[in-house]
Amino acid sequence: MTDKDDYKPRSASRLATLSVAVRKSAYATRAIPWQPSPQPVRASASAKPNDGRNHYVEMPDLSNIDLTQLPHSLQALIECIGLDSAYRLTHAFGGRPKYIPKHRRRTKLADVLPPEALDALIQRFAGLALEIPKSDHFQRQLRNQQIQRESASGLSRSLLADKYGLSLRQIGNIRRQA
Repeated sequence: MTDKDDYKPRSASRLATLSVAVRKSAYATRAIPWQPSPQPVRASASAKPNDGRNHYVEMPDLSNIDLTQLPHSLQALIECIGLDSAYRLTHAFGGRPKYIPKHRRRTKLADVLPPEALDALIQRFAGLALEIPKSDHFQRQLRNQQIQRESASGLSRSLLADKYGLSLRQIGNIRRQA
């Protein structure tokens, strides 16, 4: 009797048994999908109240952002809706095209933007699909400013490089920008 004679098609229960065995193996632990924890997550005392917007963004201090260092598309967006609203928009939809409707009730942008910013956006770009820039431009400037502050307070280049995951050369370049 050969191996070919022993061949039997796998049934659904056999496949289920195999998938359970694969999940239990040491090499397949990363393939198991994430399961939520059974304990409820409690809101901390520092949690922000729900203001009705689904895309609440903790706003960093954007007052020191150098607008000339941002891409032209982002500068035009800031000119239209303001710095804070542009940050919220890039944080929620950055890196993908977003259609700007002609009427405010036809969009989820109202969840992200205040009404006056949404009206300004609709007035200028209604009917167009805008390529929303990524929020990396803001984040990079904020990170570099933090590195410059910490460097001025006496932290070494190697500590800063380890902390921010950058090379010594990158830290040196950021320190020279000040």
